[in-house]
Amino acid sequence: MMNHLNMVGDTMGLEQAELCLLGYALEVRIKVLRLTKFNTEDFEIIYPADHKRDWHEITLMTDDDQHYNIPVIPK
Repeated sequence: MMNHLNMVGDTMGLEQAELCLLGYALEVRIKVLRLTKFNTEDFEIIYPADHKRDWHEITLMTDDDQHYNIPVIPK
């Protein structure tokens, strides 16, 4: 899994359908914060859209919908 995901932010982007499929495959909800859409309803999007599942959540940030970063909060 890590070998596949490490390349995503550096060399390629993911389409919305791919994020949804990735969420189902890994059984996680992927929350994407789109920085270019700040103060709009499209700022925070969750994949897959099925919120009824009790899965862990991963947060990603993007400024161009092609390169993704994982926000790290220091302890």
